[in-house]
Amino acid sequence: MKDRIHLVLPAEEKERYRAIAEREGTTLSRWIREAVREKANKYDVRRKLDTSEDLESFFQECDRLHQGTEAAEPDWEEHERLIHESRTGGLEAQ
Repeated sequence: MKDRIHLVLPAEEKERYRAIAEREGTTLSRWIREAVREKANKYDVRRKLDTSEDLESFFQECDRLHQGTEAAEPDWEEHERLIHESRTGGLEAQ
């Protein structure tokens, strides 16, 4: 069973969302549902990653959350060193 939600927003905001939806080749209604679903997914503690689309969405969200905040990824040699230290020393290696 489907239910309706009445959404009130300024005309220029509605037009902005409608234009974005049109550029993406979808309806305003579908675009809003997807945006709300995307926002709600951030609150799911046990988020399922059952499909490649779920995984891609998860990584895109991670990228958005960490954009401009993370340091450069260490070289492979650094990863290997940390793995080796972890295997040989456990938590004490850190």
